[in-house]
Amino acid sequence: MPNNAKKSLRCAFTLHNVGQGLFYSGRIGRFNMVYDCGTQILNSNSKKAFLKTVIDKYSSTLKEESIYLLVLSHLHEDHVSGLEYLFENNRNVDTVILPYLSPIERLLIAAMHAKSDQSFYAFISDPVVWLLNHQIQHILLLGDSEGENETPDRSPESPEIPENPFEDPLEAAQHLRDSFQDDPELEKTYEKEEAVDDGFIERHKDRLSFKKGFAQVSLYALWEMIFYVKKVSYSKIKKFESAVLKSFKVSSCKEVLEELLASSTNRNKLTYCYKKNIENDLNETSLCIYHGPVSNSKIEIDHSDMKIIENISWTNVKHSVFRSCNSMFNSGGQLLTGDISLSSDSDLDSFESHFRRRSRDVSLLLVPHHGSFENWNSRILALFPKIRIVALSAGKTNSYGHPSPELVWDVNLCGKFLVWCDEDHIATFRQIVYY
Repeated sequence: MPNNAKKSLRCAFTLHNVGQGLFYSGRIGRFNMVYDCGTQILNSNSKKAFLKTVIDKYSSTLKEESIYLLVLSHLHEDHVSGLEYLFENNRNVDTVILPYLSPIERLLIAAMHAKSDQSFYAFISDPVVWLLNHQIQHILLLGDSEGENETPDRSPESPEIPENPFEDPLEAAQHLRDSFQDDPELEKTYEKEEAVDDGFIERHKDRLSFKKGFAQVSLYALWEMIFYVKKVSYSKIKKFESAVLKSFKVSSCKEVLEELLASSTNRNKLTYCYKKNIENDLNETSLCIYHGPVSNSKIEIDHSDMKIIENISWTNVKHSVFRSCNSMFNSGGQLLTGDISLSSDSDLDSFESHFRRRSRDVSLLLVPHHGSFENWNSRILALFPKIRIVALSAGKTNSYGHPSPELVWDVNLCGKFLVWCDEDHIATFRQIVYY
């Protein structure tokens, strides 16, 4: 422990072994957070049982504590299929943050998940009501971050560090919620597109908020979070929307969502519209987060149980245990990207501009879309030059080729450590913040 350090804040972050999906959890002092929770189930009872076992194991570590922050990057099955199990074990989930996806965007997701079970369609039909019914205390729906200014060059003003930071996690969650700006336009859009009754928003105003998709939060002058939402362009799905409304002979996409719950025939009809009118899979909407110690914190970093792909030969991938040397890492910041697409330089440049102030503080990058080549851009390793660990969550026998050989090559060529969590391997990233 450094001689000039009086107190320390212990943190731990885990990429769980869910296979072809994502389940990331963190603990900052007593503040428990989760980023996505699911795997690709495809209506398989064995995969459901496996996912439940993983979530039960995590929940047992919380004992009587709550989850104070749950962030959903987007609503695909492999990122949300574990929510039911998570809520069964943890009935006191305080705050959920997710991007607002309109009915047509949710239909797009439904069309891409034709083999999902009824529970997934119940969720995708109306995620807000679904979450409210599961006793979530606060829901923050976020709009698009496009057009927002990049983060300022100085650290946000924060109160002095309290005597025992993060000893009151509910207070931290409240501060996080208050850091987002209200978005009246998003509220109007929601009311119009969801066809809610006149009193719905008013009845739930203490639990449901509409916020701008970009926020910078400093918790107790010790930990910083930066949020960024990238949504699919409406122009790319306009043709799909027209085909769906014509095929179902309705006037709104909300009506189609309700019909999906009625029968599998309707889901097959939706999938046909998707295949006829969408040229390529659209997997762009995602809520991304940078989080880590504020820049003036003195930290010490330790890694345990991190499984590394240690050779480039794709036909003979090996896993090994890696324990880091502390001097290899800078601030210990982590950048979580969900399924965002950064393949185009313009998308990557927009993404980088939002996180520019912390571009040299990112030690760990959770790559987009399980290491998919279609979402990858090797320039990210140059734009965030202090990345030491590149992490991903993908099934060990997945049919998508995740992670792509090109990504593996890029990571090894740049001298980074590649961590692949599959059904058998868990990665835990630990650090101590001294203040």
